[in-house]
Amino acid sequence: MSFPNAGTYGPRKVWIEDGKLVQQREGRSKLTLVPMSGTTFAAQGVDYVRFTFVSDEKGKGSKVVLSYDDGNRSEDARTK
Repeated sequence: MSFPNAGTYGPRKVWIEDGKLVQQREGRSKLTLVPMSGTTFAAQGVDYVRFTFVSDEKGKGSKVVLSYDDGNRSEDARTK
């Protein structure tokens, strides 16, 4: 399995581990991401946030947008 959006987004790292997409914010536990659509993922065991990966014109991830169930959003641009 490959995931073109694997990389570093600000304080978050995203990678494939044992065939699953995983993300980890600095200083926090890693979370397995479960696909909801081609670009949006839920964190396994965490029901209040969704991760949406935005790609550039070449299909490579340019940022990740976190949408919270209280309506708040945050974005982290890809740094690596």
